[in-house]
Amino acid sequence: MKRIAIVLILSVLAVSLKAQYNAVRIETQGIGNPIILLPGFTCPSTVWDSTIVNIKGNYRYIKVTYAGFDGVPAVEMPWYPKLTADIAKYITDNRLTNVTIIGHSMGGNLAIDLAASLGDRITKLVLVDAIPCMRELMMPGVPANALQYDSPYNNQMLQMPAEGFKQMAGGMASNMTSRTDKVGLLTDWILA
Repeated sequence: MKRIAIVLILSVLAVSLKAQYNAVRIETQGIGNPIILLPGFTCPSTVWDSTIVNIKGNYRYIKVTYAGFDGVPAVEMPWYPKLTADIAKYITDNRLTNVTIIGHSMGGNLAIDLAASLGDRITKLVLVDAIPCMRELMMPGVPANALQYDSPYNNQMLQMPAEGFKQMAGGMASNMTSRTDKVGLLTDWILA
């Protein structure tokens, strides 16, 4: 009987350690108040590992990986609302309260959207390099309805030869950090 109880408990824990939603992969570790860690675009959830090591206290760390990255199958466009919906569903399904969200770049935008829709559950936001409207910063004056997934620019990127894409990824990575020793890692994440 004791052995059956232990197997059942371990089975429940294994299921709660990795949960798969359609647009995100959720991995948890630790116990305590929840901290949801949202990476930036192209970053795997492992980007938060050194942060977790340096946070003092007892917390349940919830690392999120987005569809299309780090082995998580892609989902149909529009992609961003699906991420938001799946993370919100995870929070409500697991009855999380007193939630802190740490979001980097696009993850910061997700954090703001989640706090706006689940304000009674979210108590703190930590935003790292998040901007309120990436479109306006990168393409001033271009209206949101002018951006389409099926566009000549996106189609050109999808048809780009592997070597050209790798060069473009290296250029993007170089613009994302002043740490030249991290450019290769960022490039690898973009390529993955």
